[in-house]
Amino acid sequence: MRGKLHFLFSFCSTIAFAQGNTTHQSVYWIRYYNQTQLSSTYTLHFELDERRLINPDIQFQLFSHLHLHRRFSKSIDVAVGFTYASTNSNKNPSLVVPELRPFQEVNFSEPISKKIQLQFRYRFEQRFVHNNDRIELTDGYTFSLRHRFRLQGSITVRKFESGKTIIAKLSEEIMLSHGTSIANSFDQNRIYAGLEFQFNKKWSVELGTLNQYQSNGSDYFARDIIRCTVYHRLSIVKTE
Repeated sequence: MRGKLHFLFSFCSTIAFAQGNTTHQSVYWIRYYNQTQLSSTYTLHFELDERRLINPDIQFQLFSHLHLHRRFSKSIDVAVGFTYASTNSNKNPSLVVPELRPFQEVNFSEPISKKIQLQFRYRFEQRFVHNNDRIELTDGYTFSLRHRFRLQGSITVRKFESGKTIIAKLSEEIMLSHGTSIANSFDQNRIYAGLEFQFNKKWSVELGTLNQYQSNGSDYFARDIIRCTVYHRLSIVKTE
């Protein structure tokens, strides 16, 4: 299994560096991530993610995700969800393009040791992007499918007597698309490294850097991203 995943990520990373004009951008993402435990097996996740260019400091994307997870064991959970996204046009700042995105995913986790956790996520997305002529929105939506494969390692760096914990994370995610409007099956590659500071069972903050290489038809975007995430964990499960 690990050998096949390594081959997939190596193969797709090679595709990512195909020839084409590349636009470099510096970006920062600010994200709020809420997880509410509904029962011993169900958890509701809500994410709000604002993405902004650094120079000039303007918003270019806004995402909201809602997904319901069902845990089958300590190692496996599955989820269904929906994303609403809006993207500001590079050609016309006044044009905001909406996207509707149902998705399904499966998550696997495997402890390597007491401090190291290996995680794999596969997400399947159905994307409906509002048609536009780069000046204004036009009638209808363009439909495509996207497969997302993410491999992540988490390491508990330190646990304090007060209950605070520091966790280091390293991940790579490959995204592949297909559909009648898709010119390049390679969508994007993301490599991420970050530190999560858990203050207690409810709150934590994660700060990291993400390198994103994304297809834009025959050209590409290379983005250096600073990402800050605030995690908020709640539970409505009654304890005896």
